[in-house]
Amino acid sequence: MAYAYATGASSLAGGVTPSRGQGFYFWNGALVGHDFTSSFDQDRTDFDMSKVQQIKKGETTEAGVVGLLGRPQGIYTYPLIPDKGHRAIVYLYSQTKGSAFNLKFYRQLLLVTLDGDGLVKDSEFTSSGER
Repeated sequence: MAYAYATGASSLAGGVTPSRGQGFYFWNGALVGHDFTSSFDQDRTDFDMSKVQQIKKGETTEAGVVGLLGRPQGIYTYPLIPDKGHRAIVYLYSQTKGSAFNLKFYRQLLLVTLDGDGLVKDSEFTSSGER
């Protein structure tokens, strides 16, 4: 289930179109994840990807990740992540800019999988498009 909202009435710095998106993911009738992204100034979900390398498997705690990157924008569980019994905190940012005939999309996603003790088990960062 997804919700999206965008307005072209005003653009943000760099010509970014203000938009928000919320996703809810279900499997066998149960909620297994949710995420949120925004390019509005007041609730912008952009995060500093240069800090991702400071997250260390088996060392960094959930509180440590939040201290580096701020509050996560979602949580995923199995089957959105491969490990049953674990969960991942989600950092998500997407933006659109340009005109109707020259749109440029950008998206960055960080999944930080936590074990039962709240230690980082894995992290996966992806980005696509043009910032």
